[in-house]
Amino acid sequence: LISTPNLSTESVADFTLMSILLGIKNFFSAINMVRKSDFRRNLLMGKNISEINIGIIGHGKIGKLVSRRLKNLGANLMVLDPKEKNKVTFKKVLKFSDVITFHLPLTKETKNLIGIQEMKKMKEGVILINTSRAKIFKKNFYKTSKKYLLITDVISPEPSYNSRINKNYKHEWLKQDNIIFTPHMASMTNRTQESISKELAKKINQYYRI
Repeated sequence: LISTPNLSTESVADFTLMSILLGIKNFFSAINMVRKSDFRRNLLMGKNISEINIGIIGHGKIGKLVSRRLKNLGANLMVLDPKEKNKVTFKKVLKFSDVITFHLPLTKETKNLIGIQEMKKMKEGVILINTSRAKIFKKNFYKTSKKYLLITDVISPEPSYNSRINKNYKHEWLKQDNIIFTPHMASMTNRTQESISKELAKKINQYYRI
């Protein structure tokens, strides 16, 4: 098994920051309205990043880079990570945050982390960003009565990303207007993919030379 876990850090952090900005500026609603010839910008009042509270769950390499970039933009942050000793709890993050971004591995502790009960503890209109693992969310989390927006780059099970048309793929999340799914593209930049390819080639070459 050959892994290159650190080479996508920058591109995923960029993608996370982009998703947060698009979410708080009502970008997706604006696009949908304009396509219907509706130009009422008074219905699209967003927020400045400096006036919102952002919870970061998971503070590894990607989480720390996201945190650093958000601090430079003046965001008010609360970070939760089991390796960091502070008084921050999961419950506090849920209640504090206007935006919550997840940067977690999939473990017994993180699987099904967010369900209907957790959604009830969040703010109305919360924006959730997931660039880590789809199974952090319970499949039925969306049945909550809470107003929210989920921007997720991951879904489970995943569709085939090589098919132009995949009529056989169906998922309940894709039917929800307040769930935005991007096809696992956070690390899809030329530089990142080139770096991953070179590192894989290097490690394979080293393996067969032994």
